[in-house]
Amino acid sequence: MGAGEKDKNREGGAHLSQQEGGQRLIQAVQRAIDILECFDSPDMELPLGELSSKVDLNKSTAHGILATLVHNGYIYQNPETGRYKLGPRFLEKSLQMLGKMSVYQTVHPHLVRITEEYQQTSHLFLYVNEILFCADKVEAAPFVVLSSRIGCQLPFHATASGKVVLANVQHDTSQRILSELQFTRFTPKTICSKDVLMANLFAVRVKGYGVEDEEIEMGTYSIAVPIWNYQGLLGTISVSGMKNRMITIEDDIIRDLMEAAASISREFGYIVPT
Repeated sequence: MGAGEKDKNREGGAHLSQQEGGQRLIQAVQRAIDILECFDSPDMELPLGELSSKVDLNKSTAHGILATLVHNGYIYQNPETGRYKLGPRFLEKSLQMLGKMSVYQTVHPHLVRITEEYQQTSHLFLYVNEILFCADKVEAAPFVVLSSRIGCQLPFHATASGKVVLANVQHDTSQRILSELQFTRFTPKTICSKDVLMANLFAVRVKGYGVEDEEIEMGTYSIAVPIWNYQGLLGTISVSGMKNRMITIEDDIIRDLMEAAASISREFGYIVPT
């Protein structure tokens, strides 16, 4: 096979395969893996040109692979710089596989204790690349079924954790998220006004916790508080349940969530204000 034919296969043969150790390898999948392997840390951002050079593909082919990874959440493209970094789906799958990761090890016992104490469902939500997703969930009694699931992304305007994140990220970041936010109405009580949401965020900053009152699912009520690491906002922990029960124990839940959040944040190197 000539050099020109090799180059043609290299760039255009998405469905070609090669043999290695007796195994049939799909080149398109290998190329995607090669691109993922270019990132040495979750915060590393690389431009298209550098990525295409690293994996020895032309920019058009690399861009197509990256677009597919972005669409599926495994790569995130910074809207301001156009650079790429690991996406929330990639990190979420890592959490699901590696239950011994420090964040899971640290937070999960708190969720178990709080769920057992109040018989309400507790969550860990992580904030990565301006996306908030469920990383852990400890369910309460089986007859109380909530629609949340590990891996699901949260709308910022309609959830307690979403409001907590918007209230605690840097101002330019919150403004960028708000400018792109679609105020989807989930229930008659969903906040669908930027001005109303901004007033709500001010209250969240003052109180130190956020509340969702039947805004994403009728009959449910959630309370969330931020958790931090030495770099900044890590995510939230929250408690959700049926409103008629939650409002009778709200003060106790808020106190326990705040104490748990302070303990978690200290473990991750955050200096909790006294």
